[in-house]
Amino acid sequence: MLLIGSLLFSLMAVAEKSPGRYSFRDAGATRVFEVEESRISGVSSSRVVLYEVDKGRRVGVPRYATRGVYVRLAPGAHMAEVARRAGAAGFRPTDAGPDRWIAEAASEVASLELTERLRQLEGVIEAHPLLARKQTPRATPNDPLFPHQWHLDNTGQSNALPGIDLNITNVWDTYRGQGTYLAIVDDGLQVNHPDLAANVDTAIDWDFNGNDDDPNTIGTGEKHGTACAGLAAAVGDNGIGVIGSAPETRLVGLRLTAIEATDEQEAAAIAWSNQVIHVKSFSWGPTDDGQTVKGPGPLTEAAMSNACMRGRHGRGVLLFWAAGNGLEDYDNANADGYANSIYSITVGSIGPNGKQAYYSEPGANVVVVAPSEGDNNHTVRVGVATTDLVGSSGYNAASDYEMNFGGTSASAPMAAGVGALMLQANPRLGWRDVQEILIRTATQNDPADPDWYVNGAGCYFNHRYGAGLINARAAVDMALTWTNLGKQRIVAMHSNVVVALPDADPIGQSFSFEVTNTFRVEHVMVRMSVEHPFRGDVWVGLTSPSNTHSLMMDTREDANSDYEDWPMTSVRNWGEHAAGTWTVQMADQWEQDTGTITQVSLILYGSQDDDTDDDGIDDDWEWEHFGGLETAGETTDSDGDHVLDGHEYLAGTQPTNAASYLAVTAVMRGEEEAVVEWPAEEGKFYSLSATTNLAASFAAIATNLAAIPPVMTITNTAPAGRHAWYRVELEP
Repeated sequence: MLLIGSLLFSLMAVAEKSPGRYSFRDAGATRVFEVEESRISGVSSSRVVLYEVDKGRRVGVPRYATRGVYVRLAPGAHMAEVARRAGAAGFRPTDAGPDRWIAEAASEVASLELTERLRQLEGVIEAHPLLARKQTPRATPNDPLFPHQWHLDNTGQSNALPGIDLNITNVWDTYRGQGTYLAIVDDGLQVNHPDLAANVDTAIDWDFNGNDDDPNTIGTGEKHGTACAGLAAAVGDNGIGVIGSAPETRLVGLRLTAIEATDEQEAAAIAWSNQVIHVKSFSWGPTDDGQTVKGPGPLTEAAMSNACMRGRHGRGVLLFWAAGNGLEDYDNANADGYANSIYSITVGSIGPNGKQAYYSEPGANVVVVAPSEGDNNHTVRVGVATTDLVGSSGYNAASDYEMNFGGTSASAPMAAGVGALMLQANPRLGWRDVQEILIRTATQNDPADPDWYVNGAGCYFNHRYGAGLINARAAVDMALTWTNLGKQRIVAMHSNVVVALPDADPIGQSFSFEVTNTFRVEHVMVRMSVEHPFRGDVWVGLTSPSNTHSLMMDTREDANSDYEDWPMTSVRNWGEHAAGTWTVQMADQWEQDTGTITQVSLILYGSQDDDTDDDGIDDDWEWEHFGGLETAGETTDSDGDHVLDGHEYLAGTQPTNAASYLAVTAVMRGEEEAVVEWPAEEGKFYSLSATTNLAASFAAIATNLAAIPPVMTITNTAPAGRHAWYRVELEP
C-alpha cells in the first residue's frame, strides 16, 4: 500500500509501516500480516509466526518465517553487491533465472528486516520473505452427485475424454467465491431449493416480469434458471446433490425471461444492483434458427456498456453470455447482438469428447468454451448434472436434480462461476482483464482441429472454440499477479462508398483501413449496411495487419433481406498491434441474388502504455495538467505544496495548485463519533486505520473502500480521550 495521508486531529505525521505488521507478496498476491513469536513445545527457541489480516481479522493458515528472502534484480545489478549493502548473511542462486536470488538472513526474525532493507536498495525490483505454510490435502466434495459432474472433474466417467473439465477442483482449496455476488438472469430461481438456499441472497433479487421482489418460478415451464443456477453456485460439501463452480458465492435471482420482456425491462435487469453484484449470467438470446439477426435495444445496449464501464465501482460487472445453440441451422454467434457485444464474455460449448457440441454456434466473438451436453467417446450424448425444480415440475419429474442438462445455457453459468473465483482472488480485476486472462489461460481442446490459429500476439484462437476450454486453475493463478490493462482506447474508421456486391463472386469487395495508432488491440468490430434480398448469401471476413483472419459472418440459409448497420465482433486479434492495414472483405457467395454495400465501419478497441515516460504517472494526467510529459514526476513537487506530483496523481488533487492537496480531516461529531474525510478519485480503493498510541500498531477500520468522489467520508466510533491518529492508504 502507498501511504497518501495521515493525521492526528492536529495533522501529525506517522510512519508508513506499523510495528508488528508487514505488507508483502505471498501466494501470488500482496497481503498484510501481523507478526508474533510462538514457542515450540519442548524447544527453547521460538518461531516467527505471521497471520494474514483482512478487514481487521486474521484469516487463512499461519505462515512461518524462514531465513530466506526472495530477491529479483534489475538488469545490471549484482547480487553480491546488493547482499553486502543490505547486510545479508549470505545468498544463493535459483533455477528461476539469473535475476532471481535467495538472500539469507541471520535468523527468521531478521529476514523481515532484511526484506525491508532490500526493498530500499537501487537495483532491487522486488523482495519478499520466504514463508512456510502447511498445505491442506485436497478432499473430494461430499456432494453425492459430484462423481457424475464430469464437467468439474473428468476422469473418464460416462466414456468421456479424461481432462475435458474446468480444472477447478484444486482451486476450491483456496477460492470458492466467498465475498462475491453472482446473478442468474433467467426465467426465475427457486430460492428455497435445498442445494441453493444457503447461497441465495433474497435482499436484492427481483422479478422484472411481475415487478416484485420474488424471483421464484411460477409456471411449470420455468425451470431453466434454477438449472443454470446450480451449475454456477450450488452449495458444496453439504452432503446433498451437486456442487457449483463457485460453491460459496452469493446467488441472486433476477427473473426476466419467463414471459415477454421489453427493452426497458432487459436494461433494468442488466443494470440491477451493479455496485453489489460482481457477475451476471445470461443463457438466452434471439432465436437460434439461422435466419434471425437481432440484438439488444438501445436501452439494453446502454445498460451493458454502463454495467462494464461503471459497475463494480468502475471495474465492471462480468457479463457471461451463452453463444447460442443454432449450429444445426448454420447459425453464427455474430448474428446475436447480445453475444457479439464487446461487453459480453461469450461462451460456447464442447461435449465430453472435447469437440464442438452439435449445437454450439461458432463465431469470431466466442471468447472461450466450457463443457456441456455432447457426444462422448462412443458418440453417445451425455449432459451435465445440476439442480432442478423440487418436485415433478422440472426437467426430471422423479428427482430434484437434472442429470442431462445442456446447451450453451449450461456453459455460460459454469463459466460465470469461474469469473467469481477470479474476482475473489483479485477483486481489482476489470472486465477486460478477466476476458484477457480467460483467453491467455484457456486450454487448446481438440488440438487436431484445422481452424486453430496463433495470432500476432501469440494467442491461440479457433472460430469454434474461441481461445479454448476454460482453465479455472490457470485463470485464478494469473489473476493473482495480474497488472490491470490501461484505459480503453477506441479508433473508429468509416467507409460510406456505395458499391455493388456481385452475385456468386467469392472475391467480392474489399475495404482497406489504414490505422496509424500504436495501441494494443483487444476487441475489433465491423459494422456493415448491405441491401440484399437474401442476406444469407453474404460472407464477411477481416484480416489484420498481423495477417490474422476472422470470419465475421458466414453464408447460411437466411432468406431475409438486408443488414442494417449490423455489428460483428472479433476477439481473435487480442494483443496484436493496431498499426497497419486492416482489410474487410465482403462477398456474395451463392447464386441468384445481388446486393449493394452502403456502409462499412471498422472500430478497434484496446489499450496502450499509459506511462510512456516510465515516471509512474499516467500520460493523460500529465498532458491534462502540464501539457506534456517533461514536467511532472514521482519525486517532483510542481506547485510547492510539499506534496509530490506522484502523490497528487494518486490522490486526484491538482498538481499545479498549491491549495489543492490531499487533506485528511477528522472532526468530532457529538460525544461518540469521529468523522474522517479525504479527497477521492474514481476507480481508486483506500484503507483507513487508526491508533491512539504511535508506539503501538495501527488497527484497520476499513479496507478495500471503493472511491466515492469527490470526497470519502467515514464515520468511526470516537477514540477514548478524543485523541487519535488516522491513516489513509491507497490500496494497490
